[in-house]
Amino acid sequence: MQHLAFPLFFGGLFLAASLILCWLIGHAAILAEDRGPRAVNVWGAALMIGAAIVGALLAKFFMQDAVWQPYYEHGVGISSFIQVHIAIAVAVLFALFTALPAIDMVRKGQVRADYLRKMAPRARDFALKHFDGMDEDKSGLLILEKIDWYRTSAQFSQEDERMFDFLISQFAQIGHVIGSATNTDYVWYIAPYGGMTKTKRTETIFTYGIDRRDLEGYPERVVDKYKKW
Repeated sequence: MQHLAFPLFFGGLFLAASLILCWLIGHAAILAEDRGPRAVNVWGAALMIGAAIVGALLAKFFMQDAVWQPYYEHGVGISSFIQVHIAIAVAVLFALFTALPAIDMVRKGQVRADYLRKMAPRARDFALKHFDGMDEDKSGLLILEKIDWYRTSAQFSQEDERMFDFLISQFAQIGHVIGSATNTDYVWYIAPYGGMTKTKRTETIFTYGIDRRDLEGYPERVVDKYKKW
């Protein structure tokens, strides 16, 4: 069996990496989150079918005669019957791992929607109540640094701390973009045919702020965003 160690190890490693990739790709179903659980399920099903097809094709490629030809002299071969069942098994694994994120989104989506609908009015009232205190420079605009400064400037109740945490976690959803910065750097990676290749990577970072109008309209935006949940 030693002569099979390399192909089996490589095949297992490739399968594990492919399943992780399928799981990551499955998260694309979040693009349909605003349209409700049915849309998430449709996206998940489409991704799942695509992954199953790719999995079956990859399994067929791995089991082709050209790959196993060097091992025929050892009496190693894969019958057509076994090939079909292996392809089906790989396709099912690819489909399952791709569908898992969508299944999890639907399961947790309703809970999240109910939570945000409940918290949005409370966060609005809390932030408006403390707005003048947080807006230390009286610019009419809150940034994260102001909230952090304000919450450490005095003693607050446990419930107030929860509201601060919620405001920070939902800061981008509550507020609006007030600025951006673009960073460009170069990343080295191993080229497919050997050697190192340098590629340029550009990343845009957005800065958010919250004003009174953002806070007043936040609950309505949450209801509208999750109206299908």
